[in-house]
Amino acid sequence: MLDKPNIVAIGDYFINCELINDILNDYLKEFSLNIQCVDWKLKSFEELQETLLLMEKEGPNMISLPENIQKLMIGAEIIIVHYCPVPAYIIEKSNNLKMICCMRAGVENIDIESVR
Repeated sequence: MLDKPNIVAIGDYFINCELINDILNDYLKEFSLNIQCVDWKLKSFEELQETLLLMEKEGPNMISLPENIQKLMIGAEIIIVHYCPVPAYIIEKSNNLKMICCMRAGVENIDIESVR
């Protein structure tokens, strides 16, 4: 029997953990996966907009993540994000990382060079 992968999902202002858990549990319930989800909380919608603009212009490495999110991401085999950045330092420290799933069309929030 295979071990269940360590899956970490990061919610945000638009797609929060409650919604992520509802969707993933609905579609993946037959696999009974353990998915840890935490919301990436910013002070306001305006702060989120400013952060997203900075990320689009300068990349995800310009954004500092809370320590609890960093720890979860570094220990994950699968990371699921919407807008939350996945900077180089997370990818480089993640020894077991197998997949990053982005729930949006663009991947400006993921350091693609570090993934390669």
